[in-house]
Parts: sequence; C-alpha cells; structure tokens
Amino acid sequence: MAQKIQREYQRAQCVALSNAGLSCREASKIIGISKSSVQRAIKRFEETGAFHDRNVRMLKRLTENDGRYSSREITNKLNNSLKNPVCKATVINYLRRSGYECKTKIKKPFLTIKHKKERLNWCLAHFNWTINDWERVTFSDETTFYVIKHKNKVKIWRTKDEQSKEGCMEVAAIGGGGGRVNFWDAIRSEGTGCFRIYSENTNSNVYCDILDNYLIPTVQLYQMENDFFLPA
Repeated sequence: MAQKIQREYQRAQCVALSNAGLSCREASKIIGISKSSVQRAIKRFEETGAFHDRNVRMLKRLTENDGRYSSREITNKLNNSLKNPVCKATVINYLRRSGYECKTKIKKPFLTIKHKKERLNWCLAHFNWTINDWERVTFSDETTFYVIKHKNKVKIWRTKDEQSKEGCMEVAAIGGGGGRVNFWDAIRSEGTGCFRIYSENTNSNVYCDILDNYLIPTVQLYQMENDFFLPA
C-alpha cells in the first residue's frame, strides 16, 4: 500500500514539475526516476486527469462494454469515480490515441437462433461441393429498400477490428416512414440475370410472376434450359 502511495506521489511530482517549466530529464533527476516514467506520468494525467492506473482501466472498460457508450456517456460515468472531473475533450483525446474511432453502428439483419442454425446447417451440407456443382446453381433473392425520413444513427467508439462485434452493430429497423421499393435479382456463375423492381408486397402472385418472367428467362439467357438449377 505504501509503495502504491509513493508511486502516485511521484506521478504528482512529475506533473507539478512539468507545469513549473522543467523538462522531463530535469524532473527525472529531481524525483529519482527514469525520464520515460516522467513522460508516462504526464501523459496519463493529461489523458485521464488522475495519477493512478485505475481510472485508465475503468475508461477502457466503459469503452469496450457491450452497450458501447458515446463519448459524453463515457465522460459522465468516468467522472462519477474521479475526484477531479475531466472534460469530454480529454476523454476523446485518450480514445483516439488508443486507436478508437467514433463510428456509426453498422446495420445487421435480425437473425434468431433458429435462423443461425439453419444457415450453418446449409453451409455444412454443401461444404464439399465442387466448382462444377456450384456452376449448376441459380441463386435468387429479393430485398426491400426503405426511405427513412428521420436520421437515427447511433455513434459509438470502437477500433477498426471491432466493426463486426455484437456491441458495435444494431438490428436494422423495419420501415422508416418514407416509402419503400423492392428489388429481385438472380445470379449464376456466368453473371447476373434479369431483375425486377416493384413496390407491391411479395405475395404468391408476384412471386410466380417473377419465376415465370424473370428467373426462367435468366436461365434461358445463358442457354441453360436443360441443366439442373436450384433457386436459393
């Protein structure tokens, strides 16, 4: 305990001597520690407003939690444990120096446990397929693009490697109040096929029309009428 207090006292001395205009080399001779230790103490105080490591560890935990707070929220939660509060700019400077970036949460589709299990089973079932097998397949899919009237982007702090982590993503919202458009297309190994853009719901009549007037012409376009194909 005494050794810990001594370290914090030395760090406080480093900051005080630096504020008095002394260089890191001069401060290290007076205090009796290395120049690099003086530099680390000054840098830590500039970034966290404290002389000990506990606040640095807490700041890192707040940044890497599953909920992913904004810089304002991180600052408020950090200041709850500090005797000398720090400003948001200090927190932002520390985050940037530590490799964090302020990014918008990426959108991801809502997948239940059942969805994930079915996708994994499908991949395992086709794991040993060859290139020739895949060349006989026609993949088709449809998607809906929504026009969102109001911006609701969520800003978080993360590193480049954390883009796809659970806390750095959010489930894509359904709807948006600004209209929508549906898009259907098919692809083969040779390239893309006929596509359809439409605004109505994809009911049985619409889907049958797509199969008759878009999927089959796609196969015919690549002269594959007699080959086996599998819409996916």
